[in-house]
Amino acid sequence: MRQLGVAASDSCTRGLGKAPCTSLLAQRQSRTLSLAARYKQSLKVFPPVIGQVRRNVRAHLRSWGHNSCVEVVDLCLAELLANVIKHAGVPRCVLTVEMVGHRVRLIVSDASQEVPVVREPDSMAESGRGMHIVAAVASSYGWTVTSTGKDVWAVFADDAAARK
Repeated sequence: MRQLGVAASDSCTRGLGKAPCTSLLAQRQSRTLSLAARYKQSLKVFPPVIGQVRRNVRAHLRSWGHNSCVEVVDLCLAELLANVIKHAGVPRCVLTVEMVGHRVRLIVSDASQEVPVVREPDSMAESGRGMHIVAAVASSYGWTVTSTGKDVWAVFADDAAARK
């Protein structure tokens, strides 16, 4: 199991801002973290919305040149949004997708302070595989409990983008 903490200089803590959806170029934030692009959206999560959000994120990743990691980011996004519906208590969250160098960071912030559980899936169970899938395909992942809930994040290396 790969669970990583969040260093103070690279905190995934995000406020639940009221901006509906933004995609912007950001300036260099520190010596070690350079954000080239960000997609952020506040949403009420229910099945029809998940499909549209996934399409939007796939389009942004492709426009940023991260074609080789679109499928794994999409898979993890679906799992994290499903977890909001099932575990957060309130089906609202803030989704942030950031391009950081040759990596993509996915953050889902919700109002629950209940931390995710990564466990070996029961072959007979109909659910319980979401965080196991994220752990298997992400370069790193974790969560940060905040004063307003938690941020669950995953980072994906895009080796193809790094070779360009």
